[in-house]
Amino acid sequence: MSLRHSPRYPVSDLQVLLKDGNGAEASGIVTYAGVKYPVYVNATAQLAGPKSVSAQASSINVSGVQLPAKYWPQAQSAAVGLINERLARMDGLNIESASVEAGKLHIKGTIPAVAERVPVGQ
Repeated sequence: MSLRHSPRYPVSDLQVLLKDGNGAEASGIVTYAGVKYPVYVNATAQLAGPKSVSAQASSINVSGVQLPAKYWPQAQSAAVGLINERLARMDGLNIESASVEAGKLHIKGTIPAVAERVPVGQ
């Protein structure tokens, strides 16, 4: 499994916290129109298929400012599209169920047999 991407990939320094139930928080840097913005998202996420997820944001902050809710659908669509594109490319991935309990991720299904570390900047 290799998650190498082009230097034009719009997300970097991504951190995701999965919470019990369907809760999720994510923060990272998003590059848009050549400008880098720190972004924080609080959301719920669900498994939508064996290689796909869906999500519903409850808060989106860009550079510390709440993004107006009218822009959330576009932001959610872009984020979920990036995640699902990555999941779809993972040979051998077949998630039957996923849950977070007591802070631990439990996945039922199959995962790629090999994972490759990609150094920063590649």
